[in-house]
Amino acid sequence: MRVLNLVATLSVASAACYSPSFKPCQFTCEGATTCPGDLTCGADRVCHARGATDSCSAVVDGGSGTDGGPGRDGGGSVCTNVPVETKLVSMPGQQCLSLSINAEKWGAAKNKCGSGGWELAVFSVAPPVAGELPATEKIWIGLERSSGTSMTWNWIDGSQPAVALTDSRWSGAPNSGLNNVTAAVFGPMLFSDNASTTYRFACTKGLTAAGN
Repeated sequence: MRVLNLVATLSVASAACYSPSFKPCQFTCEGATTCPGDLTCGADRVCHARGATDSCSAVVDGGSGTDGGPGRDGGGSVCTNVPVETKLVSMPGQQCLSLSINAEKWGAAKNKCGSGGWELAVFSVAPPVAGELPATEKIWIGLERSSGTSMTWNWIDGSQPAVALTDSRWSGAPNSGLNNVTAAVFGPMLFSDNASTTYRFACTKGLTAAGN
């Protein structure tokens, strides 16, 4: 599985607080209370303006899609089955990236990402290029500490090498807390944290050829 560049996706900094834009046809949903702002969940499981009767097109805001209408890149590839209650925010290279509306504990975040070929975000740690996730809040990713005496940090799908304890992207000592067994990102940095803490989360998936 191809993976996103960790810092490439997470290094955009902003002096102001991250403020998501809640526009119609940007978010997936399931039930009346899962849409942000003043939006409401439609029969197509996409958030619409209240009272609107039109359907969402296949391409939303020039590329951001939902599972009611997949996003497309310039080459005709698509991101399908975007997890419920998340927004597709990027399709760089060979990877789709979505960001949740709501905060969840790490285990719940993993479960919500884990359908339709998606998973709690898995990244590489190559040099940075650009970024898509907010740099002013912690975001859960699919990195966890192994049990036992090895105390190594592994990606949940095993596709990438373990992240070393000496990696410069760690903020503080990653094994300093007994219960800090899961990881979040905050801008370009990695944070170990307790899995019971609630943060928004990122999901990733490989691109699918259009028409498949």
